Amino acid sequence: MYKITEIVMRFAPIGILGLVAPVVSEYGVAVLMPLLKVILAVAIACIIHVLFIYSIAVKKFAKLNPLKFFKGMAKIIDRPCLFPN
Repeated sequence: MYKITEIVMRFAPIGILGLVAPVVSEYGVAVLMPLLKVILAVAIACIIHVLFIYSIAVKKFAKLNPLKFFKGMAKIIDRPCLFPN
């Protein structure tokens, strides 16, 4: 099941390009602007969530310094994936 999911995920960007390309060619790049606004809004919300909500939760519940927590998380995030390709 993991292998099938991996194959599907590898071809998904090609499928998305195939679906979006005709729309962009017909209506122009301006049709993607609402999508760009949504992507930016989600990215900003995620940054705010990490900076404020996580920091408060880590300080209150784990009684850790948020900077120490984020430094430790950065080390883990940089590690290689458990399931390499």
